[in-house]
Amino acid sequence: MTYYEDLTPCAYFDDISSDGSGRPWSEFLTAVGWLEPDHVFPTGHSEPAFVDKLIELRNSGQGSMGYHRCGFCPGAPEKTPTSVTYDGKAIDVGDRTILVPGRETVYAASSLIIHYVVDHDYSPPTEFRDAVNSCPSVHSREYLKRMDFMLEPEEEPSKWYSGILRLLPKTIRSHLT
Repeated sequence: MTYYEDLTPCAYFDDISSDGSGRPWSEFLTAVGWLEPDHVFPTGHSEPAFVDKLIELRNSGQGSMGYHRCGFCPGAPEKTPTSVTYDGKAIDVGDRTILVPGRETVYAASSLIIHYVVDHDYSPPTEFRDAVNSCPSVHSREYLKRMDFMLEPEEEPSKWYSGILRLLPKTIRSHLT
């Protein structure tokens, strides 16, 4: 999987122009939970409500450019998603990106973050946890309103919204347009 240090610019989508202006997504997106075995990460307990919210966000997350596999779990097939069992349910992860609006950024996390939190005790940064816990439904206009700060003063919201909408799955786009 791609590695990004927590709270650094996330260039994962930089091949896709954000809004037609040519500005890369890494100007707007902050990486969280893009882990690899040769990098140390913080560990600790995560509250069930936080994990539940991550799963909710995963269920409406952006499809990724292929599957991401957990580098900490040896022997897993490469072209299939990682599965995590939580609350008695198997959930495929590593097949989409979770976008979470924060105070002055949008956090981008592979859905593998759920596996890392549940199975490897990864403890994401507090500011990311706060953003996840307060994130409105991805199906709501409030979700996009929380991203307004990324507009340049002269830009119209509809231009930026059309850019962010391209990162969201069709099912969500149809509810917001």
